[in-house]
Amino acid sequence: MSNVVLTIELNQAQQALREANDGKPRNLTESELMVIQEGRQLILNQFTQTWPVRTGLSKAGWRVKIRTRGALGYLVFNDVDYSSYVFRAGQGPDPLWPQLLEQVENEIIPYISDQLIQMAELD
Repeated sequence: MSNVVLTIELNQAQQALREANDGKPRNLTESELMVIQEGRQLILNQFTQTWPVRTGLSKAGWRVKIRTRGALGYLVFNDVDYSSYVFRAGQGPDPLWPQLLEQVENEIIPYISDQLIQMAELD
C-alpha cells in the first residue's frame, strides 16, 4: 500500500519576492500570506472535489501545508495507505492523483505565482 506526498514549489514567485528585497529572503507580508493561503485552499479543493468516494476515507485524507521556510510552496499529502492507487471508475488502473497534480501545476500555481509576482513588483 502507498500514500501520496507531493512538493509544489513557487520558484518564480520566490525569486521575484527576493529581487524586490535586494536579493535577500524576507518574511511574507500579510497580503502575500493571504494569497498563499488562498492557493492552499484551491489546491485542496482540486484534490477533494473530484476525488472518487466509496467510504470517504481517502478523500478526507488530503492535506495541504504551506511551506515558507526554504523553498516557498506547498506540501500536498494523503497518508491513507491506498490513496496512490485510487482511480475513477472506468478510468483505471491509472491513479488519479497525477492528473490532479497536473491540473494544479497548470492552472492554480501560475495564478498564485502571478499574484505574488505582481505584489513583489509593487514593492
